[in-house]
Amino acid sequence: MLNSGYKIEVSTEREQHRMISQKWVRHVAEGTLSAEKVAERSKVEILLAGDDTVRALNQQFRSQDSVTDVLSFAGSQSDNDFPNFSVSSHDIGQIILSVPQAKRQADESSLDIKQEAAHLIVHGLLHLLDYDHQNTEDGDLMHLRENAILSKLVGFQPHSLEEVIDGSE
Repeated sequence: MLNSGYKIEVSTEREQHRMISQKWVRHVAEGTLSAEKVAERSKVEILLAGDDTVRALNQQFRSQDSVTDVLSFAGSQSDNDFPNFSVSSHDIGQIILSVPQAKRQADESSLDIKQEAAHLIVHGLLHLLDYDHQNTEDGDLMHLRENAILSKLVGFQPHSLEEVIDGSE
């Protein structure tokens, strides 16, 4: 476990409390921030949520009435309706992870839920750090960073080399 100066606040909805350990989530988040050389004292909030919460937030903030695996809200977002969030100069943002969706995706890919959750946490954090995957070049860079970070933290690479080279997801 890393001993960092990052402030990682992890909350878990009651129904999700045994699926993924908060300690594991902090480990992955701290490792990602460290790998990306983010300033210490930076703050991230992570909510391990159920499908209903994620669907509601996805509808409210993205106008999409569906469950998604992870949502990222940048700390610079000034929306007064932002859930449980007070912005300071060191806030990176907030990540909301659908634990049931992570479990479904892990099962489909024959992965452990911890591997899938780690991938989603890294993915969400990279979005907060301005990585994107809307075009092939940016997507390739984001996938390379996900692979590098996850390989170091958990010995797992979610993207094949062909996927990164071809730009396919």
